[in-house]
Amino acid sequence: ISTSHKIVADFNPTKKFAYVTLKNMTEDPDRDIVILYRNYDIHKPHVILQKSPNHDTYAMLVSFLPFSESKKGMRSGIDLNPNEKYHDSSKYFSMKKEFVLLLDCSGSMSGNRIEQSKEAAKIFLKSLPSDSYFNVILFGSTYQAFFPEASAKYAKGAIKETLDKINAIGADLGGTEIFPALNYAISMPHIEGHSRTILIMTDGEVSNAEEVIGLAKNAATKGQSSFHSIGIGSGASRHLVQGVAEAGNGMAYFLTDGEAIMPKVIEALGNMNDDYLRDLSIEWPKESSLIVSNFPKIGFYGKSVVGSAVFSLKPEGSITIKGKVGKEKANFEETI
Repeated sequence: ISTSHKIVADFNPTKKFAYVTLKNMTEDPDRDIVILYRNYDIHKPHVILQKSPNHDTYAMLVSFLPFSESKKGMRSGIDLNPNEKYHDSSKYFSMKKEFVLLLDCSGSMSGNRIEQSKEAAKIFLKSLPSDSYFNVILFGSTYQAFFPEASAKYAKGAIKETLDKINAIGADLGGTEIFPALNYAISMPHIEGHSRTILIMTDGEVSNAEEVIGLAKNAATKGQSSFHSIGIGSGASRHLVQGVAEAGNGMAYFLTDGEAIMPKVIEALGNMNDDYLRDLSIEWPKESSLIVSNFPKIGFYGKSVVGSAVFSLKPEGSITIKGKVGKEKANFEETI
């Protein structure tokens, strides 16, 4: 289809390409022609193999799109069990969420960074699902929880109280110490029937990054929480921000100074609210000729999972992707 002109599209019988012409061939060329198209096989796994023009090596790219659909089970060819179809996807994917926001209020966050973070926190809260629980923890040299006893149920009163507190936030909590605040967030009483997902927003670096990463990894391994992180500005430690997210089955995001924070927060919230594939691994063809490979450990529904590899010999055969999915740790296997 075209959003700019009336067009006629004639598809080749193989559906591999189409001839597109203007319906009105006398129309003045006074604007760009905008054509929107979608791959018919968008939900199917794809593999691209290319031989190096200068060396006897082969590069391979593999991509698949995890997708879950309410009341219709799994799509994209991934079966939780080859011998059984699960038509009720809620058994695996519909766990409600508890959202915890850890917000850096150290002195280095002063100025535009803290103001942007405050606005982002407001959007974050207003975008939460109505059946969720939430909490906000400010941290610096010390930490302060908005709801010290346990996270609050999403309700107008609780949201208004939180928004009022956010308006009063300042970059006045000293240095950057994440470990005590994160440990507190993990140790809070769990809400029955809700999985906890934690978003950390920080612009700093800490001396005990490995301990912080280990804390997140331990909680994620036990199935207690998942972790996402946003690094703000050039001073944010990539090792810390990326490490916490990777260890915590989450995603990491980075903002340069002056970059709008809102799109990152909205994307992070979307991923936090999604179920995900974890402990992903891939079995490449001709493993003996494998030179180097890269494949993510986690994947989110509706977002392509992409891996790559280089081989010394032309690979032939199949690729198998394995992992775990959902709250009951069901295994899946996808062969391409």
